Amino acid sequence: MIGKSNKYRRTGGINHAKNELRDAISGAIRRGCNVKLLGDSLTAGSGSSDSDLSGRVIYPPFRRQQGRRCWASLLRDHLTGKYSCSVDSVGCYGITSGEMMEHLDTLYHPATDRVVFCMIGANNKNSLTAWSSWRKIWTTCARKSPQAAICSFS
Repeated sequence: MIGKSNKYRRTGGINHAKNELRDAISGAIRRGCNVKLLGDSLTAGSGSSDSDLSGRVIYPPFRRQQGRRCWASLLRDHLTGKYSCSVDSVGCYGITSGEMMEHLDTLYHPATDRVVFCMIGANNKNSLTAWSSWRKIWTTCARKSPQAAICSFS
């Protein structure tokens, strides 16, 4: 679990932790790894010019993006073409952090996901428990797979 230890306060603080996370992510990608994109509609690519949410089922009623112009599809094409990574984008439009936490075992696979980008929170405004759920998502992923590089945005 990168960035959670007290050693960063003694050895350069947050900048040291950010550099270590960046190095872990870039190293894993250069070696070729499984990359997981977790999130809501922003991750799903809803609203892109060729949005097509009719791919494989994530969990009902959510399906993977088939469109090629959303940022997640462009990132997938780049990482698979240049670095031999596999990328699985499990963006579920409209979900809150709490709903993601409820389905985390379906969305996240700690045995194989080595780089995880978690982008959740856009739908949390009316949820009283969503922000604590967001933290639970991060800590659960980190605890289940301490060797994974996990980067979270909200």
